[in-house]
Amino acid sequence: MAVQTLAAGVVVVSGVVAPVTGSRLDMVITLLWIVVVSNSFNLLDNMDGALGGVTVVGAALLSAAAFVSGQPETGLLLAALSPAALGFLLYNWAPARIFMGDAGSLFIGFTLTSSAALVVSGAGPGTATAGLLLPAFVAIVDTGIVMLARSRAGRPLLQGGSDHLSHRLHRLGLGKRLTALALAALAGAAGLVHLATTLGWVAPVAAAAAAGAAGCVVVVLAQRVRVYPSIRPKTAIRVRR
Repeated sequence: MAVQTLAAGVVVVSGVVAPVTGSRLDMVITLLWIVVVSNSFNLLDNMDGALGGVTVVGAALLSAAAFVSGQPETGLLLAALSPAALGFLLYNWAPARIFMGDAGSLFIGFTLTSSAALVVSGAGPGTATAGLLLPAFVAIVDTGIVMLARSRAGRPLLQGGSDHLSHRLHRLGLGKRLTALALAALAGAAGLVHLATTLGWVAPVAAAAAAGAAGCVVVVLAQRVRVYPSIRPKTAIRVRR
């Protein structure tokens, strides 16, 4: 976390600040956003092809938004990340032969969150909020599901477990490949809305509000899928003498 905070601090000090409030507080918000959501992408790497599929689609659409925003350098970086993730996905597709690990997933999360903040730097608060939320929608929702479920169950928040969105979709009957495709499709829908806001087709405030409401609904509904074993009360055993 210390190294991640230092890396995010370098990004912010270099001038990448998302103007969410229009005050100096935005520097702190951007730094925390990069660190927290980078780890959310790390948590998303919990099933074969899950993060890889999300990265292929999400990076491509964020790249398009960067080009539209007049930031070709960022667009080229993301345009390289998307096919790179696709090349990795060929070997990470279920049944996976290689895995990303922390080095891969944190790099992807850091690149996407920093790029999203860079794309909205200089924009208004509504555009900045939508520009942060939508590209990371799947990762944020997954983290929200996990944190709420573990809090309700009295489990350690940072302890790993099979309680992510992907695991819940799998319990509902989707195979690992269909689960990865479903997450990629969700990332694609959020990315398209973000691109539409960048093009001016959708009001940023409305897009951010809709994304927040949809995310809350998914987080709550996902709690209905049981992922933790039920704890049976211990009963006394009578022994005859």
